[in-house]
Amino acid sequence: LCEGYGVSKDAICEVPYQRNTILVDDSVTAIERHNPDVIFLFSTYAPSRMLIEKLGAQRLSDVTLMGISFLTD
Repeated sequence: LCEGYGVSKDAICEVPYQRNTILVDDSVTAIERHNPDVIFLFSTYAPSRMLIEKLGAQRLSDVTLMGISFLTD
């Protein structure tokens, strides 16, 4: 998929979190270091929301957020 869109694997930062938790501090740190243009959330609502809250509106103002369909409240 990356090759088809001309995206190098070095441009992708995969950030895991502990499943069934909202422990996302390490993920927040990794995302802040990478400074992405796009964040795609493959997580459930609670950890996704916590990640967004911890990153903050100021940091995310120029970031495109994408997620899977059950990320609604």
